[in-house]
Amino acid sequence: MSRYSSLFGPRHLALQAEIDRLFDQMIAEGVARVYRQSHAWTPPLDVFETEQAYVVRMEIAGMRTEDFDILFQEGVLLIRGTRPEPQSPPRTYHQSQIRYGEFIAAVRFPDDVLVDEVEAVYDNGFLHVTLPKKAKNTSH
Repeated sequence: MSRYSSLFGPRHLALQAEIDRLFDQMIAEGVARVYRQSHAWTPPLDVFETEQAYVVRMEIAGMRTEDFDILFQEGVLLIRGTRPEPQSPPRTYHQSQIRYGEFIAAVRFPDDVLVDEVEAVYDNGFLHVTLPKKAKNTSH
């Protein structure tokens, strides 16, 4: 056993996985940053995984299905659109927390997404994007 073998042990693999995750996150955020140049905002997101799929749940009320542009390319899910501000008479706000206008969200995923089977459903103010996973190869 060489004195360098510990460099390639479990600790190295964990470090490499963390570096890969941070790099992927940086790329996904970079994609979003390009689109945010027009002061776009990002709605709240939940991203989780089941055995069969990855799921992105975006909270964004006041939209219609056709108001979303959803793209999955090179491992990055990009969701963008514009939430229009309601037309109303002039007023003075005492508090304003609801965002309107252009929004963007980008999430990077591993290579096991079945791209042709990605589905999106908008219901009750939530956009749900399901990204099915490829079946794991259990044979050795």
